[in-house]
Amino acid sequence: MKLQLHGQILTLLALSCMTFIPLPVQAGSGSTVPTRLVILPVNHSQQLVARSDQPGLLTAFIETLKPDAICIETYPPAYVRNDFYDFVYEQTAIILPYARAHGIAIYPIDWEPGRDAMMLAFGSDLDETPLIRPRVGWGAFLTFPNPSDLKAPFLDPQPDVVAHVQRWAKADPADASQDAPRRLYLFRTFLQARNIAAVAHANPGRTILVVVGEFTNGISSACWRTTQRSISSSRRTCSCPTKARRTS
Repeated sequence: MKLQLHGQILTLLALSCMTFIPLPVQAGSGSTVPTRLVILPVNHSQQLVARSDQPGLLTAFIETLKPDAICIETYPPAYVRNDFYDFVYEQTAIILPYARAHGIAIYPIDWEPGRDAMMLAFGSDLDETPLIRPRVGWGAFLTFPNPSDLKAPFLDPQPDVVAHVQRWAKADPADASQDAPRRLYLFRTFLQARNIAAVAHANPGRTILVVVGEFTNGISSACWRTTQRSISSSRRTCSCPTKARRTS
């Protein structure tokens, strides 16, 4: 079974929905091997119900890729507290146990606003579980009402859905007072890309796996491409404001 999964993964590596970015060798890094960045977009918690996206596929993917470091979509202070979103099972049940068992460095690269900013933007603290959960939306119980969720593949780009999110992210709303979610989304994905750049600087000549939600992958990848020039410069000239944070 394990060999079969490895064969599937080697085939999946050729699919276009994966982003592979060979990075130039940093000046003064002492490495002659380019850094390799692999961005894997995932559908959070889909592996709970879809046999075609079962946990073994992600595990086999990591085993095949053999990354030196893994970036996960978690806010660093929350990671230190071992505090994760309810639905990121690919992190808590697959990536972190595997990385810790095999000595792979983990870099939490997400960002979220502070409580005061959340109260101003949304009128509530999104990190607090509501006393009574809403029927739908943020804070609701995890459900899979769409039958297609049961058949979703491991690499499921959902181009129509992703394109809708990207159009929303790029369009100014008619009412600017309702623009907080979009602006925070753009700032969040921009900082994700900056954090990824910092991780690349900290790991010259190595393989870095970045596992992010499919809705943030497009914007993060676009932001990342604007920062690639800094990789070929010395670390002194990098415009990344965030130091890479390694945890294990």
